[in-house]
Amino acid sequence: KTAVNRAPEAKIFTAPKTEILSLTLPDGTSLVLNKGSKLKVAPDFGKHTRTVNLDGEAWFDVAKNPSLPFRILCGNEEFIVRGTTFNIVSYSSDNFSVVTLHSGSLEAHVKDDMLLLDPGDELRIDDEEDNISRRKVDVSNSTTWMNDGALHFSSLPLKYVAAQIGHKYDVKIRVHSSISNIVYDGDIDNEPLDVALRLLAITAPVKLSITNLDGEYYITKHNNL
Repeated sequence: KTAVNRAPEAKIFTAPKTEILSLTLPDGTSLVLNKGSKLKVAPDFGKHTRTVNLDGEAWFDVAKNPSLPFRILCGNEEFIVRGTTFNIVSYSSDNFSVVTLHSGSLEAHVKDDMLLLDPGDELRIDDEEDNISRRKVDVSNSTTWMNDGALHFSSLPLKYVAAQIGHKYDVKIRVHSSISNIVYDGDIDNEPLDVALRLLAITAPVKLSITNLDGEYYITKHNNL
């Protein structure tokens, strides 16, 4: 019989929907995957490339290797890092990514744009609106999910806030297009889902109505009769 040489397959790590997952890659890079997030590691990782694909949220502490940059692919975006700590949120279902750089150097490639982030920078990429923005933030807010599970939102569009709450509670939450880009500030700790949604409705800059239809939640602007 002739031996068949099969190409090595990529390794896929998926965090359970109920808990976060800590990993150490062969190059010494450590990371934490948020609940339900998925990381795909190239079969030749650490040899010719250091490339991974992320769908979800993760905290990275990338091992330094000047001759082999660490690359993260998320949909249409590519991030190149060199001995860096950062948090990244990029779910394929959201069309919205947020990268918060804690230390080191991070190079973001988004379509035809290349941006170099400094520590303390937060990069927001809205594929739906074809918009990229960068600002200085309190980086500690980006990693509370690893410690107490809380979510901190600072001037973020309502559609992103709803998506993050949906990932936290493993439910679908849809926001009406007329209010999807309204800016929201607030915190969601570990309240039951119905309490969290009620809190969102009363702390948003406009009054919201939240409807549950067959397990999916719909957020619209509340109309006073």
